[in-house]
Amino acid sequence: MKSDSVMKKKQPNTFHVTNIGVTDTGKKRSSNEDFIYFKKKEKEYINKKESLMLVADGMGGHERGAEASKTIIKVIRKHISSPKLLFNKSKKNITDKTLPEEINNFYSLVLNGVGKANEILYKRNQQYKLKRYMGSTIVGLILFKNHALWFHVGDSRLYRYRNSTLELMTTDHSAYEKWLQEGKKGKEPKKNIITKAIGPYENIKPDITWDTLKENDIYMLCSDGLTNMISNNEIENILKSDKDIICAIKKLLNSSNAAGGKDNISIILCKVQKS
Repeated sequence: MKSDSVMKKKQPNTFHVTNIGVTDTGKKRSSNEDFIYFKKKEKEYINKKESLMLVADGMGGHERGAEASKTIIKVIRKHISSPKLLFNKSKKNITDKTLPEEINNFYSLVLNGVGKANEILYKRNQQYKLKRYMGSTIVGLILFKNHALWFHVGDSRLYRYRNSTLELMTTDHSAYEKWLQEGKKGKEPKKNIITKAIGPYENIKPDITWDTLKENDIYMLCSDGLTNMISNNEIENILKSDKDIICAIKKLLNSSNAAGGKDNISIILCKVQKS
């Protein structure tokens, strides 16, 4: 007979997330070529199931950009949200033996998903014989247990707001960023010239990074329609003044449009709290 006094195994700290997203045409464009994905739940527990958020900024003009961004989100969602793939412990999925197992698995899923999305769009570009290839940026965030993993291609960004400080966690794949890193040599390029995207090239790999979650972290995924309109300091001040992410995202969108709204604007805010 089992004793009632037997201590239950202590469970590790786990987190839940609340998130909200918005995508807007802006003030100057006639159509929206951005596409976003997040689970529309007030609270999402991530101890047993990942939380996935994606922002894609399509290019190619008119419907082609929208087709590209929507296709990429659909393909990546399918790959990352597959439980059979996620919990496959075969050695084929191991990318770095020093990483936690679930991070290794997600690395594999991200690489496979981005690779498949690129393959599909690249084939369409060849098939349609487009003069201006369609393609898209992507920035993605996966939260699982105590970890955050993010990835990107292009100039859509991920920020983290922690301890009242906003930090840019991605590096733009753009001619302007390359110019900055090379010491501003030569003529300053336009900020909208990207050097890496899904679709135009036969092979592409995303940048992937991960970290450990902390309570009250806020992650922001966004397209350049936001960051080309308002500064990082303005974004930080909005997040400081509004701890409610619903109010904060409205202020971010309104501020971007008030500054000109020259491009489509897409934003996802995600707040992390202990369960």
